Amino acid sequence: MNVKKCWLMIIILMLLFVTLHADYRGAFSELFFGRQPSSRAEAMGRGYVTIDGDMDAYFYNPAGIANINFLDVKFTTSSPYYFADKARYYQFGLGYNLNNDIVIGLNINIMSYGEEYYTLNEIGEIIDGYTPYLSNYTLTMATPLSDALSVGWNINYFNVNDSNDLHNTLFFDVGTIYKHKLTSFFASENEISFGASIRNFTFSKIKFDSTDEELPVISRFGFSYSFLPNVEKNTIEVLCQAEYQYLLNYDYRDGLHLGLETKFIEILSLRFGYYYENIDDGGHPDNKDQVSDFTYGFGIDIPVYKFADYPISLQIDYTSLPQVSYSQNYDWDNFNSFTVKLSWNK
Repeated sequence: MNVKKCWLMIIILMLLFVTLHADYRGAFSELFFGRQPSSRAEAMGRGYVTIDGDMDAYFYNPAGIANINFLDVKFTTSSPYYFADKARYYQFGLGYNLNNDIVIGLNINIMSYGEEYYTLNEIGEIIDGYTPYLSNYTLTMATPLSDALSVGWNINYFNVNDSNDLHNTLFFDVGTIYKHKLTSFFASENEISFGASIRNFTFSKIKFDSTDEELPVISRFGFSYSFLPNVEKNTIEVLCQAEYQYLLNYDYRDGLHLGLETKFIEILSLRFGYYYENIDDGGHPDNKDQVSDFTYGFGIDIPVYKFADYPISLQIDYTSLPQVSYSQNYDWDNFNSFTVKLSWNK
């Protein structure tokens, strides 16, 4: 059975799975909808379903890593997280192009709440301590079926460490990206991309002692347009994207994500975005029924290969954004997100 037939079977199975019914209740939103695994994604409206050739794309669409050149290693960290002043989000990623047909990725996402809690005995003595956290370990495999079409999938091992007791489950993601170069009569390059993905298309859940907790089933659909006015000089690049997010097992968190990136002389990137999502207000008049915000940030690319005999490049991304409030009565300090990525080229 060839690769294309394998992927066709995967897509058919995915469509069968989405006919199942489940009821997500908003749990673990910190890891699924809170901090993003990329400062670039944070700055571009949290939309990334059409981004190609970037390790961070696995979170939004596993097909997005299919065109990694050779080897990417990256790290993201951000903090704080609302009331949890000591909370910190970490993401580690590694992507490797095996043979131009298959790209694999390994990623770890951790949301640590920072505070240490203690277990006491009957006379009040401390007998144990723990720090609650959420973590997700992801194995990604993607392949370019042609110059235009890429597909990919994730296997996720999700963990909840609560009260020093570990609960876990597996869930799966699938996605595709289609790219089309537009005709140009000048020395420019124009490309439009379409992307679609489903996160947790298996409708997985975690078993606790007294209940089963559903994980969100997130579908994403989007398109992007990239424009390089002068291919020879390459002094400016523009990327615009739009993405719609829709949950298959929840009435909330549906919304629009928009992003814009302008890159100057292959070094400095300025990014802007906007996102909107509906949320559950719990019936309380002081709670919001939607969250929205403008986003922004910047990135610096250092092409080491241009001035040294090493085929590597270094990318540094940063953003500092307000923590969007879910209540009319609270305003929060900014959170900071920092990403560093090292790429080896063939």
